[in-house]
Amino acid sequence: MPTEKQDAFLGQLAAQIGPERLGPYLANSRGDALKALARYHWNIRLCQVYYPLLHALEVGLRNGLDRALVKQVSIRGFGQIQSWLDLSPTILRHPHAKEDLEKAKSKLLRKDPASGQFVANPRVGHSDLVAALSFGFWTGLLEDIYQHPVDAGGVAFWPVCEAQVFPGASGVPLSAIRARYTKVRQLRNRVFHHEPIWPKRPSDATPKEVYDQVVEGLRWLGGAQSQIPHRYFGDAKTLDEAHALPVAEEDLLRAIDGALEAAAKKAAKKAAVQAAREALKNVQKMPG
Repeated sequence: MPTEKQDAFLGQLAAQIGPERLGPYLANSRGDALKALARYHWNIRLCQVYYPLLHALEVGLRNGLDRALVKQVSIRGFGQIQSWLDLSPTILRHPHAKEDLEKAKSKLLRKDPASGQFVANPRVGHSDLVAALSFGFWTGLLEDIYQHPVDAGGVAFWPVCEAQVFPGASGVPLSAIRARYTKVRQLRNRVFHHEPIWPKRPSDATPKEVYDQVVEGLRWLGGAQSQIPHRYFGDAKTLDEAHALPVAEEDLLRAIDGALEAAAKKAAKKAAVQAAREALKNVQKMPG
């Protein structure tokens, strides 16, 4: 049980985080502030564990797709950026692809006030556009629509490019690959927006199971990069709920004790300085 001072500090934490964000944690913890805030900080730890994998997978997927798909595209004319991604007419077919492209170009190019059109910039090239496009754009390139020709040249991406993009997924159907990366994208969005990612129902995958799914998705991309993040940064074995939440409670109370101790020392130092000043004043008032 928290002490009175710890409990007061927990109340301050909860107030600063806010009821809207802390609501799901309090509901799961039946209103217990310590358990809710421990779960909140456990969620941050989960995000920290997943982040290196998500970073590696996002970069690996977009680069793998780019390397493979650029070989399939018949270049006929560019838009404002010399890239197969910005062809005129476009070959992009999946939902929101054109909007995603426009959003990416708006980060890289200025618009002419008179025409409202983007103005080409020779310093902005293909690699800039690749980096500016969202993870959702790249996972969209796995859609079924790209199993059919996307331009007059008869270009289809799948299954032609599967072995190039996913050398570690031999025998895995594109539909399963797409489903996995869609889940990873949803996880990535929740992690990057600081949303709850812990399992909310008994049927939900555990953090370790989710971690293993992301690692497998990374391995499907093959290459050296797929072997490093989970080994370099560690794994989520100790972050499953039964072990993690008691540890999170202990760590949170320990952190609160540290904050309270630091505040007490600061107050004592301030009081000592004030007392010294008062003593000096009294000395100065004494007749010489």
